[in-house]
Amino acid sequence: MNFSWRGTRRQLIVAGPVEVLTPAESDRLFAVCPSAARAASAVSAQPRSLADVPALRERARALLAGTEPILAAAAAVPNPVAGR
Repeated sequence: MNFSWRGTRRQLIVAGPVEVLTPAESDRLFAVCPSAARAASAVSAQPRSLADVPALRERARALLAGTEPILAAAAAVPNPVAGR
């Protein structure tokens, strides 16, 4: 699998076996990600292409500040793949 990494202007190539995580494993790994990464993940329209990077960053900042409408009352950023 090949990913474009905009911030570094490089590509990341991933190879090897893949396994589906349990919901508990997914939540555990998500919980140790930096809060900004969790917020960006929670407000992104996954798996669609990202059209507006500044807008995504602003929504993530709003989520962390507690002003993002979708989660204004939430105490923590949820795992966007929980329950899948």
